[in-house]
Amino acid sequence: MPIRPTALRASMLAATIVTGAAVGAGALQPAPGAAVEDRSEQTSTKATPPKPGDPFSFRIGTLNILGSQHARRGTKRAAALARAIRDRGVDLVGLQEVQDDQLAVLKDRRPGYRIWPGQSLGNQGVRLQIAWRKSMFSLVDSGSITTTFDHQQRPIPWVRLENRASGGQFYAIDVHNSPRDQERARDSATAEQIALIKRLRDSGKPVFILGDTNEHTEFVCRVAAKTGMVASNGASHSRRCNTGAAPIKVDWVMGTGGRVDFSRHRVDYGDPIRYATDHAFVHARVQVAPMRRRG
Repeated sequence: MPIRPTALRASMLAATIVTGAAVGAGALQPAPGAAVEDRSEQTSTKATPPKPGDPFSFRIGTLNILGSQHARRGTKRAAALARAIRDRGVDLVGLQEVQDDQLAVLKDRRPGYRIWPGQSLGNQGVRLQIAWRKSMFSLVDSGSITTTFDHQQRPIPWVRLENRASGGQFYAIDVHNSPRDQERARDSATAEQIALIKRLRDSGKPVFILGDTNEHTEFVCRVAAKTGMVASNGASHSRRCNTGAAPIKVDWVMGTGGRVDFSRHRVDYGDPIRYATDHAFVHARVQVAPMRRRG
């Protein structure tokens, strides 16, 4: 999303300011249909856990939480969004625009999740975080590359996770590319992100890329053409780009084609999303064909 002056972004969230006390108290709830749907998924997953070597499934998403520097009540909004992640049953999520005060809240309100990189990649590295359910995944490896974001150098984090039940492993990358008219910076960052996808994919393990690309179609078409990735809304590339099901946003969830199968894609503006951020919460169910751990 283009980063606008603080006053403008704050005005977009007037409802958040008016209802801030309710958000802080945890009074805002996700859309009833979403909560029921995703909780039933969690129950089903627990009833039939995968065995070692089996395909495994989980809910994956991306969410720009709207940093505290752009709009008021950043910590109250972060608390509401942390609750939304839990109530939607999302097991792995890429977060963008995280500020230090919001990171502290996310850690406090997400006790069942681990968050990386935290503050380990420096001040710029706080902006992008990957969170996953600890009972479902363990961290095997992590790293980052550096790209240009809005005239600054920023780490792009990635993790290699293992599904505890099946032993299947995969990579997840979290990105946020430059806003507004900074096309050259976006193109450069996308090229570096494609190179990272290819390098991680060479391990034979599935790769996911999550994030705010600040492009409606160019990013997804270019990445799909160069890597064979598919998006949670069905976007793919075969001879030409198919941008998938509408509505098309700048927030994307993509995975390596052939080893991942997306379903139940949602562009979620339900409460408290529409009050707490100026982005949709994009999430979907995914089934992964695992690679067994070597050595």
